[in-house]
Amino acid sequence: MGRFRVKYLLLTLWVITLGLLLKIPGSRLEMWGIIPLYGIAFANYLALNKSRIHFLEISLVSLALLVVTSTDLPIMSDDFYRFYWDGFVFSEGINVYQYTPEQLGDIISVDASLILVLEGMNSPSYFAVYTPLNELFYALPFYLGIKGLGQFVFFQRVLFTLFYLFAYCSIGRVENNGLKTGLNWLFLNPLLWLEGLGNLHVEGIIICIAISAAAIAYKNRVFAGILASISVVLKISTLPIFLYFTLWFRGKIRRLFILLTLVLGLGSLLVIGEINHLENLISSLRLFSETFEFNGSIYQLVNYLVSQIVGYNSIFYVGKTLNLLALIFGGIIIYRWHKKQEHEGASNWALMAQVLAVIFLLFSTTVHPWYLLIPLSFSIFLINPFVIAWSGTIMLSYFYYQNYQYGLWIWLEYLIPFAVAFIYKLKTGSWVKFHDSRL
Repeated sequence: MGRFRVKYLLLTLWVITLGLLLKIPGSRLEMWGIIPLYGIAFANYLALNKSRIHFLEISLVSLALLVVTSTDLPIMSDDFYRFYWDGFVFSEGINVYQYTPEQLGDIISVDASLILVLEGMNSPSYFAVYTPLNELFYALPFYLGIKGLGQFVFFQRVLFTLFYLFAYCSIGRVENNGLKTGLNWLFLNPLLWLEGLGNLHVEGIIICIAISAAAIAYKNRVFAGILASISVVLKISTLPIFLYFTLWFRGKIRRLFILLTLVLGLGSLLVIGEINHLENLISSLRLFSETFEFNGSIYQLVNYLVSQIVGYNSIFYVGKTLNLLALIFGGIIIYRWHKKQEHEGASNWALMAQVLAVIFLLFSTTVHPWYLLIPLSFSIFLINPFVIAWSGTIMLSYFYYQNYQYGLWIWLEYLIPFAVAFIYKLKTGSWVKFHDSRL
């Protein structure tokens, strides 16, 4: 009986701290209030992984957090202004890839609420960088007659909650203890709730669709292939998920998955429309990768050394070079992994995909906290101490907004996960632990 009381005590404390994180007054600038709360939530997450959380319990937790955030706008990210704007434009039948918000604001008549959205947006001079399927997701509430910013945010949070519960239920119904063991390692991680339910980043939904596909594949391969294709086409950064399903699926389901992904991809090009609209999308992605830097690890070190030599910020050249190196290393890993027969199976392909995702992030110029959700999603299959620890320290990256300078926090963010990984390796002789080697 005592064990159950401890579980519910930890779960209650987890909900309270996470609820405070989602409602804390101020913004990402209030880091001295955010970090302790996140630390408590993360400590409870680690402790709760020893307990089994039932579907009813996670449902009540989800409902509680949804109620807590029902009247609040996201406070740690302003990306939701862009989500709202793109959804509005898409629902009006206007091509979101044809005009930037600044350009469109001068062409069409906008009311006071849309002016506030434009003023709150962090990139009004950029063209849309989200896929058409993603834009449709943002337009859905407008098609249903939901147009206020607060209503839009609440509707999106309801969808996030439903996707979380759908994924949790899908995995819970699989007759495989390995997948069930991995439920807590993903669904109790505060990063998933803070960046998904809290800040509305679509990665939270992408990974829920993807892991649902992985679970459903044991019973309904066709439906699994459809879900897997949707998860891949929702955003451009889903290459590790695409590779995972491509290498794990076999026979007809693999052909179905690749075919549907191609169809949805080609359909996206048709929605984008004219070639100059596609060029607009590419130009925004290029500007983002060549001019924007945030929380990079290897990039910060290399760029600092090169800048000391050439005398100016060399992001244009360093960023491209590191992206190329990441692709080369990724290709080598895929080739060597594929040659080893012992790596066959869902769990081992998941490890390969997670390693690729981590490499891409380590070589990237920009690593927002929600980017880590994709490698974190593979925690359903395995425990990677580096990824788990990084999901705890990556919140330190918000310290950058205190004075827009890098300090001790960035060293702690990356060195702690590496230290945890090496200590785990010394103690166990392995870098990771699979929940079930039979997967």
